Amino acid sequence: MRLRKVAASIGAGILAAFTPTPQAAMAGPVTDHIGAAEELVDELNSIGWPSESSYNKYCGTGCAGSVVTWGTPGVPASYYSESQCAPFVTKLLAHTYPWATSTYFSTEFSSTSPNSARYYDRINADTVDHMDKITKVASLAPGDIIAIKYEAGASGGSGHTPVVRSLAGTVVTDSDPNTTEYVVEVVDSTSNPHGTAPVADGRDDSRSSGSTEYSGVGYGFMVLYADANGDFYGYRWGTDESAFHSVATRPIVAARVTSEA
Repeated sequence: MRLRKVAASIGAGILAAFTPTPQAAMAGPVTDHIGAAEELVDELNSIGWPSESSYNKYCGTGCAGSVVTWGTPGVPASYYSESQCAPFVTKLLAHTYPWATSTYFSTEFSSTSPNSARYYDRINADTVDHMDKITKVASLAPGDIIAIKYEAGASGGSGHTPVVRSLAGTVVTDSDPNTTEYVVEVVDSTSNPHGTAPVADGRDDSRSSGSTEYSGVGYGFMVLYADANGDFYGYRWGTDESAFHSVATRPIVAARVTSEA
């Protein structure tokens, strides 16, 4: 009997030694904020223009401050967005992730509501918790934050901050063999929809109805240029817009949102 007890004890010890312990959830990229952005845009878009403009608009002249409200799914009028581009991203992250608090933004960006230039500066320094710096256009993925900074002399505020929704292939509109043009679908808040409605190639901005354009949060398509090394080289605002903006005056960086600090 004593030998059986000893054997049983030894067996239990061996079993315990080889029993795997529960693992913590793997840290890595997170994209829940894209789902939250799509919920907001889709619910608002279901209202339809021009009525949607009462619930969805850009925070421009006379705006007291950006406001974004996620309502009850299936009740479009319970959603609301009146925001500029960078504040929309801040509110999107704060709505989605417990760590994206006012303290987080104050610590990482020295502002509870950083503008596009500040997003660019801090992401480019690669010191922001929960954000991994991306410099290659081809490395972009849904959920990545793009920060464009308008240097002195460039018009249009401090910059622009869209979020990647999808990658839509490449196009060729110039003869420069050292650049590649990537079409990127973004979700953002802007007073100037991407492309000229209706866009000739069918890549219409969701903030348009026929040839009439509106402002606010929505989906659009930008063209991002990569140089021979794959780094950001510049951009065009829409697929049918010819104006090219170089990183010399409007530098670009991107960030992947991560679960770990």
